Amino acid sequence: MENETIHVSFPVIDLEEILVPWENCLRITIGPISEVLVKKMIEKRYDYAPVSLSDASNSPILGLVSRQRLESLLKENKELTREDKGIILAEVPVMTNLDYVLERLAEVPTRIVSHDIEAEGHSLYGVYGIVNKSDLNKPPVRKIIYEILAKLEITLAEYINSKNIDTFSLIELLNEDSQARILGYWELARRKNVDTGPLTGAMLSELLRIAAKYLYAELGFKSKNELEKITGCLPEIRNQVMHPVRPLITDEKSCLRLKEALYNAILITKKVQAGLPRQDRT
Repeated sequence: MENETIHVSFPVIDLEEILVPWENCLRITIGPISEVLVKKMIEKRYDYAPVSLSDASNSPILGLVSRQRLESLLKENKELTREDKGIILAEVPVMTNLDYVLERLAEVPTRIVSHDIEAEGHSLYGVYGIVNKSDLNKPPVRKIIYEILAKLEITLAEYINSKNIDTFSLIELLNEDSQARILGYWELARRKNVDTGPLTGAMLSELLRIAAKYLYAELGFKSKNELEKITGCLPEIRNQVMHPVRPLITDEKSCLRLKEALYNAILITKKVQAGLPRQDRT
């Protein structure tokens, strides 16, 4: 497994589920700077706003301009021109892989969400709205992350079970509270004539600890510490996903941290799946 080339592909996200629709966007037009709009951006903590040629609904969109640039122009009593170097074209397609969205929002925290429409043999450009880094905390994104981590958890349990390692050798790696909970859950299930094994009661952090101890070499890692280093943050991310009031994304750096963590989760899942007996692969 160590020499295998494993392709990591992130799930596709439909940004229409989390974006701010175009009709609800605060827009800036070419010409004099509106002090009212700049104050509104400050109040709502908007870093960027889309720029159009005019207020007309079908007016061309030129890109995004930062609040900092608008404040500077307002202070200097200058207008926003079409050629202003502060206008940037920062776009992302409405249907795209989650890692691409995380990368793009780490570079510029607000993006125009665009799409191409085929009509009468012609390709037409359209805009759905804008997406901000804070939109990545919404339920559709959390659902994708949960599914990635749940798949890792299920696959790890199947892999560890397939190795036929002594049950108590596995569980003794964990603290006493974890041992009591896992063994208690297992015993209770068996008394109800349901025996799916002790790992049914193990959490992701516990499965990762077992994998790091016994299976790091089989998964292509040089040491237990190497595996633990790239997986240590995954249980905390899962806790954040399960508690909707806790933000996953707070700044641009957290976009990249989340991308790296999810990459490692998908990579390990694929490595584990490659080592499972074919009939056990999910």
